[in-house]
Amino acid sequence: MLYFLDLRVHGKVLLVHGKVLRVHGKVLRIHGKVLRVLGTVVLVLQKLTQQRSRLLKRRKVYVRSTLDLEKEQKGNLLSC
Repeated sequence: MLYFLDLRVHGKVLLVHGKVLRVHGKVLRIHGKVLRVLGTVVLVLQKLTQQRSRLLKRRKVYVRSTLDLEKEQKGNLLSC
C-alpha cells in the first residue's frame, strides 16, 4: 500500500501531519514504524518564515511500509 506523504524538511526532522520523522539514509521512522522511500521528490515549495531566514521546503515522496514490502516480496517481484 502506497502512502503519499507531505514532508516538511527542517534539517533532518520531517513533519508529516504533525508527526515527527527522522531520516536514516532512505528510511523514515514514524513512532517506530519504518517506511522506506520508493519514489523521488515530486513537488518542492519554498517558504520563508518571519523570524528566520531559513527556507522551509515541502516535499512529496512515495513511501511504503516494510510490512507491505515483505508481503509483496513473498507474492510478486519488486520492480525497482
